[in-house]
Amino acid sequence: MARRLKSPLLLGLLTAGVSLSACASEPGSASPEFEPMLDAAAPEVRSFTVDGLTVIFQPAEPDPNLPDRTEDDHEPLVVYAAAMASGLKPAIIARGSYPPGTVPMYAVVKLDAADPAPSLLVQTYSGGAHCCNDYVAVTPVGDALKIVPIGFFNGGPGGAVPQDLDGDGRVEFAVRDDRFLYTFAPYAGSWAPPMFLNVIDGKTVDVTTRPAFRKQLEDYAADALASCADTSEDMRNGACAAYVGVKARLGEYEQALKQVVDFVNRKETDFMPTGCEVDPGTAMCPEDRQIHFARFEDAIAYHLKDIGYLD
Repeated sequence: MARRLKSPLLLGLLTAGVSLSACASEPGSASPEFEPMLDAAAPEVRSFTVDGLTVIFQPAEPDPNLPDRTEDDHEPLVVYAAAMASGLKPAIIARGSYPPGTVPMYAVVKLDAADPAPSLLVQTYSGGAHCCNDYVAVTPVGDALKIVPIGFFNGGPGGAVPQDLDGDGRVEFAVRDDRFLYTFAPYAGSWAPPMFLNVIDGKTVDVTTRPAFRKQLEDYAADALASCADTSEDMRNGACAAYVGVKARLGEYEQALKQVVDFVNRKETDFMPTGCEVDPGTAMCPEDRQIHFARFEDAIAYHLKDIGYLD
């Protein structure tokens, strides 16, 4: 049966300002892995509290105004998630996951040692080939729990809960920079460099260039250069671009570009980024202002400036 995007229980709790003591919940514990919010086969309301953060998951209710569907006519399950903590304004989000039969994933973790409460991390899958994990955090910001987008990343949800990798008291989201996918090679030949993110003051901040992550970048660059130098591989430009990109992050752009110019597959022109003579904002670049690059050197310089790797 179809489900409506309405949540009387959670909306009522939040709008009425119900105290945390009025929300029946079981004690919970932080898990090292992301877990399903609900049982997809028999979704029911559940609630728990972890280190002062109360979480409620509620499946969307059937819509009585829509006809019943057949047993084989499935649709994604929408789950409403509410997060509450003492002294903070609560937050509620709705998430559905594809394909039908799957549910959003969650984890509870303190993103900053100084935060008054843990954060609720939520991952959902968009479905489709080579795509995509929609990643958000419900986290303390000022006097409220706020919904902060972490990003939209290649691959499915799940996996290990992020950790504090550099010992500064903040959790790092170790992801890949998918802006390199399909840019200089097909998906199979694309390399997506490592990227490390923090949530700071309610914003997602790229902290990849911190000294603590230099060795990981250097190790990745070494692997990428080896693949770039393999001239028997037609799709090697994806590795060459990733190598130059990582080296640009390390302040070694010019040297890296000189290293790859003899390895670049000059016959591959189908996979090059398209530039724009004007700033289109969020719109598409007008066709008459598009820049079509013929040389790898020009294309990689434009791309790295466009994504902030170069000034």
